[in-house]
Amino acid sequence: MTELQPQVGYQVFHEDGLYGARGLYYNYLFAGNGLFVEAESPLLNGRVQIAQAKVRGLPDLAPKFHLPHAKIPAGIMEIALDLMLFEHATEIYAAIVYENGEYGLKSPNQVGSAARVLYERPDNVVLELHSHGKIGAFFSSLDNSDEQGLRLYGVVGNPRGGLQVKMRLGVYGYYGPVELQNVFDDVPPDLLDQVVEEHKILIPGYDPANPAGRYPGGILPGNYELVKLLRENADNPEAIRFIADMLEK
Repeated sequence: MTELQPQVGYQVFHEDGLYGARGLYYNYLFAGNGLFVEAESPLLNGRVQIAQAKVRGLPDLAPKFHLPHAKIPAGIMEIALDLMLFEHATEIYAAIVYENGEYGLKSPNQVGSAARVLYERPDNVVLELHSHGKIGAFFSSLDNSDEQGLRLYGVVGNPRGGLQVKMRLGVYGYYGPVELQNVFDDVPPDLLDQVVEEHKILIPGYDPANPAGRYPGGILPGNYELVKLLRENADNPEAIRFIADMLEK
């Protein structure tokens, strides 16, 4: 009898690779810096950290994100933003899909209000976008309950006339930050916010194939609460200097 592949895999990360059974849908990865979840599809693949811990004897792992069909053309995103900023009194949903060898924008049947939008989700979605009108861009508890797939999720806000866009990778109910420049082939400079919001700091990604490129003090890429990050590294001068350098950028 042929043994069926489990739906969910559980693996341990060692210096020479991953050990354990891989799952059909996604995998939990146990590493020196905590627990991760990883999944892939024909449209995208990625890994997000879901719990931080110091595990002796195992190497650290980093989040990752990859679009196998190249980055999304910025022009598609600009059309979606124009639509959402024009209808600023109502939440709008739009999806960027990959079909017939190219990216495209779809605005399916939907019913929106000032605080919620109900929509029909199309097939082959790479990125789901919704707007928050004149308030800031943030992911709410309603967003968390809606965004349970393997895809990119974005929220668009326009507080006091200033455009905000926040992006994250969703892996079946787990989330990790994603930089806009890793999603689109061109991004306006005013949206390249390294400090994503007050009292938070985004440490950008690096190439995990180049361990020498890891950040000083052992800090890994991710979206951190600034005060908590400083406290955790209070006894690590190298890490504190690195955090200061990031804030200056």
